[in-house]
Amino acid sequence: MMIMEYSYPAKGEQIEALINHKAYDFTMNNAGRDSIGEPQYAKVLNVTKKEIKEYLKNNYTILNLPFSYTHSGIKDGAYIIHKPEGYLVYHQERGLPEAQYREMEEEQVWDYYVDFILRTSGTGLKWS
Repeated sequence: MMIMEYSYPAKGEQIEALINHKAYDFTMNNAGRDSIGEPQYAKVLNVTKKEIKEYLKNNYTILNLPFSYTHSGIKDGAYIIHKPEGYLVYHQERGLPEAQYREMEEEQVWDYYVDFILRTSGTGLKWS
């Protein structure tokens, strides 16, 4: 009997699913399950924070990240607003800012956005 080795979906596909808030659909399509929980996500998503950050830097700029806004507003999501002293970065939920960070440097913005995407992915996974 031949045992087939499982291969994860391509890293870029995993990352695009995460940053576009499609982790559930992506996992359903790749895990072939009727219900999804942390074990199914772990079988489909194996990217690291470092890989996500690298992918974002290669494919986006800080001011054009998916589900982020560059001016204050009422939509839910990540707000990354360029200021002369750096970046004002915060997450807004139900029209209310959750936390604000002033004078954030560019590298900190990338880290913040990766954490935001993973925190709001709905997977329950612990990311390294």
